[in-house]
Amino acid sequence: MIKNGGKGNSTVTGILYEEKVDILNSLDTVEGYSIKNKSEIFYDGEKIASAYPKSKLYSEFLNEKGVKYKSRIGRKILPDQAIFIESTETMNIIEVKKQTVAGSVDEKITTCHFKKQQYEKLLDGLVSKVEFIYCLSPYFDDVRYNDELSYINEVGCQYYFEEIPLNALELPDNSR
Repeated sequence: MIKNGGKGNSTVTGILYEEKVDILNSLDTVEGYSIKNKSEIFYDGEKIASAYPKSKLYSEFLNEKGVKYKSRIGRKILPDQAIFIESTETMNIIEVKKQTVAGSVDEKITTCHFKKQQYEKLLDGLVSKVEFIYCLSPYFDDVRYNDELSYINEVGCQYYFEEIPLNALELPDNSR
C-alpha cells in the first residue's frame, strides 16, 4: 500500500517486505535445512516439503494431480506461498500482509475464512488438511486490530507478526 493510496502489490516496499519474510529464503539459513530446485525443502538431507508460490500451486501441484481448478472453484486465488508438508499431507497457505497506514488491507485480513474454505474446496481429496496463515507486518500488532485478530483465530486461521515459527508449519525445529 502506498501512503495516500495506490496498489500495494506493485510497490517497492510491498515487494521487499514479501521478500523479507520469504519462507524459502528464511529456511535456507536454518541449520539442517536446504532448498533444492527453488521449491523442494529438505531437512537433514530428506525431502520433507514442497513450496508453491502464487500460480505454481496451479501450474505444478494441481497439474501433477490432473486437477483443473475450474471444476472446483469459480476463480483462481493465488497464495503468496503454499507449502505442502509431506508427512502430514498438510497444505499451508501463507499470505503476507504489510500495511503502514489505514487502507484496504485492514479489511482484507478478515477474509481468511472464505479463502480457507476456497482452498479446502480446491484441494479436497489431494491433501489431508489446509491451514491458512497470515504473516503480518507490525502495523497490525495494535489494540485497534484486536477484533480482527481474534476473528482470525476464531475461524480456524492463524497469524504471526513478521515471521512464522517452524512448528506452526509442522516443520522440524532444532533450535531448542
